[in-house]
Amino acid sequence: MKRVILLKTQLAEAAKLAGSPDFAKQRLAVILLDNFMEIQLVEFMKANFAHDDWFTSRPLKYNFDQRKKILYNYNDLLKACVLEGIIDADERNLLAFCHDVRNNLYHQAREEPLLTFIALLFLNDLILKYQPQWKSARDFTSWDTITVDPYEVDTGKDYFFHDFNSRDAWELFLETHFKSFIDRSKTPSVLIAEHLLGKITQSRDHYSFLIDNHPAFHANSETWELNEYLMFYSFYNVKEFELKVLKSSDQKHNFRQIRDNMVLDYQKNWVYVKTTRLDTLEGHFKKIANLPAAQALKKFMAFRAEITMIHEALSRAASDLDHEIDMAIDYAKEQSRE
Repeated sequence: MKRVILLKTQLAEAAKLAGSPDFAKQRLAVILLDNFMEIQLVEFMKANFAHDDWFTSRPLKYNFDQRKKILYNYNDLLKACVLEGIIDADERNLLAFCHDVRNNLYHQAREEPLLTFIALLFLNDLILKYQPQWKSARDFTSWDTITVDPYEVDTGKDYFFHDFNSRDAWELFLETHFKSFIDRSKTPSVLIAEHLLGKITQSRDHYSFLIDNHPAFHANSETWELNEYLMFYSFYNVKEFELKVLKSSDQKHNFRQIRDNMVLDYQKNWVYVKTTRLDTLEGHFKKIANLPAAQALKKFMAFRAEITMIHEALSRAASDLDHEIDMAIDYAKEQSRE
């Protein structure tokens, strides 16, 4: 009984946080809901292990090392749950995405708000789908005469102790305390498309700014197109940590030479990016809005690394150029005073 109440409390508190416009509270909601799904899936796999140990005479389906990986590695847990028919392959991808968002929120306290909201939608849908049949995820529910379910809804019916962990009780709880905490005016697919198209719009703005102004400060960039800007500035995003370490190491006196060699190696492995690539990506992203959520997420994951690289490289380039322009303006003002 206490486990049932703890599970309900986790969902009810997450719903309150998720319904807030405050991003910090939405962050906590994703962490709670992702943790809830992990708790339930782990419990089902533990039950499978126990059944394997006690009620079958065949060789163990999962040895000790495999069980340890499943219980302590989320990707292995999801893979095993698909094999056991607890979730399907598409849902595995949805949960992997949500867990990735959760890790960014938990370990780095940062993630893009729209991706956080999309994760909330996915988690909400999966919990509404499965929790009434999952219940406490255990075969037995203990009960005493002292513990009171604070989430009991008065329906005018008499309840027996086992009714509090029934499918009907969970459906009533979800309807009352969990279901309607999120604005569903847009589907996850539409939100994913908007997120990606927003990156395209910002990238175009940055690129236009660079084309118009960058050559005035860097004459060698007069013939640069999208490929050259991406190749040059993405290097500093990809190698940022290595360069910081190099600057503080014993080899810092050779920093320029080592950096230049790193640039050459990076350029050797660079794949040319057509100037029309933003237009091509935009065409792909517009189609995502009409896809089912699982397919939309697959498209997102397929393009995520590329659009992130493009957006971050052009953002860095535009930011650096903006700083140079500000410095030039300040210098001109100082010169005019003399």
